[in-house]
Amino acid sequence: MLDRFILTHRQVTFRDESRERIWDEGFRRAATLARTEIPLPSRSLIEGTRSVGENSTFYGLAARRAIKQHIGHVWREPDGTFLEFVVLCKWLEALQGTEDPELETARAALGTMIQRGLTQLLCDVDLDQWQRFHNFGFAEGLSARLWQIHIAGASAAAYVVMALASREEATVYLPTAHEDANFGIDLFWIEGRTCHAVSVKCVGGQDKHVLAWHVTERPPRNLTDRVSLDMRRIHNGARQFASQEDRACVPVLVHVAKPADGPIKLDRDWEGLTWPDQILATITRRIHVETSRALRG
Repeated sequence: MLDRFILTHRQVTFRDESRERIWDEGFRRAATLARTEIPLPSRSLIEGTRSVGENSTFYGLAARRAIKQHIGHVWREPDGTFLEFVVLCKWLEALQGTEDPELETARAALGTMIQRGLTQLLCDVDLDQWQRFHNFGFAEGLSARLWQIHIAGASAAAYVVMALASREEATVYLPTAHEDANFGIDLFWIEGRTCHAVSVKCVGGQDKHVLAWHVTERPPRNLTDRVSLDMRRIHNGARQFASQEDRACVPVLVHVAKPADGPIKLDRDWEGLTWPDQILATITRRIHVETSRALRG
């Protein structure tokens, strides 16, 4: 990978034995913040911009100012990150239903900030706190619907991140806000000198815990409309990324089953997971087939 990619993308690493905890005081302060009326910041500084990245920077700084104003200094992480998500969720709810194209970009930025940040947070905190994060969406002052959407997506992404980051030869990076919002990429998985653009979806009514596909230009005909649509989106997103960055990028789609009664139940036997190896084997077979066809002329 080029240095530019490494400099502009955050690598995700984790160790089960060194996870952090949100203290009870952190949850109490988050509940207080959820009940507090926090007006949307004035957009005068970025008026007219349609850049997801610029909106993300603006709302990130504004959220930290709002936390300092209403809660005071937060000296401990990941408590401060958790409080920031509470503010962003309140602002995203306030922007629902607006049709202004500029505010559509703001909504996209807030959504990607919450999703990417929650994914990183869930990778960092103790697994026994996932249920508490799941339940926090019912706190007074928050939209339970929006929170559940984001915590489901983030827990699915965190599951995939941890499964891949635990592999000895793999490195995993989070996308930029632009790549997330505009290309539909949830993470980059680099292994065997190949960059994979991965889209992760949390899907209800799925029998198997994980279904994963190496995405080609023409999805197989025996798939559901939902899978075919998700395949087309990540295929197009990976192609746009490859064109923008001038690097090969293999699209991968992962569907993680959504439990009906809480967050995703993690299988911590990461070395026992087989789907990443199956994806790599499928890609290798297809490369060999395509190479053989090309040589035959």
